[in-house]
Amino acid sequence: MENFSNNFLVSMPRLNDSVFNKSLIYVCNHNNLGAMGIIINKPISSENIQNILIEMGMEQLKPNMEIYFGGPVQIETGMILHDYKYQTNETIHISKSISLSSNTDIISDIKSGTGPNKFKFALGYAGWGKGQLEAEIENGDWLLIPSNYDLIFNTPSSEILLKLKSLIDIDIDHLSGGLSGLS
Repeated sequence: MENFSNNFLVSMPRLNDSVFNKSLIYVCNHNNLGAMGIIINKPISSENIQNILIEMGMEQLKPNMEIYFGGPVQIETGMILHDYKYQTNETIHISKSISLSSNTDIISDIKSGTGPNKFKFALGYAGWGKGQLEAEIENGDWLLIPSNYDLIFNTPSSEILLKLKSLIDIDIDHLSGGLSGLS
């Protein structure tokens, strides 16, 4: 089995799903039991962010951080992608430069200024059962491409797909994916 961790999933135009349409997902874990990833280009609307920040005690952060819709699974769970230099006892190392934490220690450390230098906070995640992601890729629902640190941490969410298109030199808006166009 090929491991898709530390790669991007780009939703293909044929994926007619309001949750995943025009999504870029960073695959955090992939094994024989399934896969999980974080949508990195869908910020939660600004009117909802302030309430979330107040609830977490992070409203004093300047500038206010963006909070992303990470996916439809466990939407109440905070997941933080961050640079590898920061870690807690529960940090999961995904690559040599990117890690994932989801405990309250990282929230406290961000508030105190001792947290990671680069991070992306998301609520929820995308998940797939055993063999489901492989089948969706084979079906043409997703384009699998190598991840890019700069896209995750240094690119505004509104520019991520545009920058991705220039990096891979493929116009993903005109790809149909799969074999459906042959019938």
